[in-house]
Amino acid sequence: MPAFHVASATSKFPELLHLNQHFSGRPVFWIHGEGGGVEGFQMLAEKSKRPFYGIQAKGHLTEHTPIKGVEAIAAYYVKIIQSKQAKGPYDLGGYSLGGVLAYEVIRQLQEAGETVSTLVLIDSPDLSSWEKIQLSPQSKALQAVNMALLNRNKKEADHILKNLIHNKEIPEYNDEKSFLIELIRLGRERGLSLTLSEEALLDLFLRHLRMQEAFEIEQYTLSTLPNASEVTCYYVRNQSGLFYGELMSYMTTDRDDFSIDHTSYWEEWVRVFPRFHLLDVESTSHMTLLFDPASQADIVSLCKKLYE
Repeated sequence: MPAFHVASATSKFPELLHLNQHFSGRPVFWIHGEGGGVEGFQMLAEKSKRPFYGIQAKGHLTEHTPIKGVEAIAAYYVKIIQSKQAKGPYDLGGYSLGGVLAYEVIRQLQEAGETVSTLVLIDSPDLSSWEKIQLSPQSKALQAVNMALLNRNKKEADHILKNLIHNKEIPEYNDEKSFLIELIRLGRERGLSLTLSEEALLDLFLRHLRMQEAFEIEQYTLSTLPNASEVTCYYVRNQSGLFYGELMSYMTTDRDDFSIDHTSYWEEWVRVFPRFHLLDVESTSHMTLLFDPASQADIVSLCKKLYE
């Protein structure tokens, strides 16, 4: 899947992407992380023998207006899911922020009398831990451009940093738009896009950043699930305990006070789900879990067992 995937404007739910070629059996639905895209699920989907759908954020690299707030976003995702599977049991997954969104989807499905069988959380920080990952606008812009570069070059895992932009390469700009323009200029020199102009990329990333603001994770409260014991939760944890790891200087600026490394940022999920299973995987960081070879192999193995 290309780094810049533009959903069809004619589809009723353009956020729903069918990521494999299987059409029979109970579908699987995985929800995007804070980047909004589902490119990282492609390998998992290809190994699944059931229909595997990724739900990307409304407004992710598109002109669609983002939905504001976790509860409203989840309500829309419930509609998307039920457009493909009217009744449960459901199998859900989420990477990073997608875990919080998936939790709220489960709550709303259960409130409506539906059942959810499994939830896979890929290194999703619990709600209290998101307070430790609040980034400055400059860091969000740096991260957006570098993640786009990373997605274009993720097959070169051994040379992951060579095309990324270090935070020291960007002059201090008080104007956030100027900061983003400079990032895009450097990004284009490193293969950010072969077809889009600087003006088109600026528009694309400004919309992407508005999409991220719309999540409003800081305003969400975790409500108790009506039937938490019916859901089997599989939590995939990065055993290094590093959120950005060697990517820190490529995902944040000096304006950020970052304190999530080596914390138990999954503990709230343990309390929420009585049927909780922990899987440690080897990855250099939270950001690379889905394409580091060792962690990817373990996640694929888990999904193959679950989705046979």
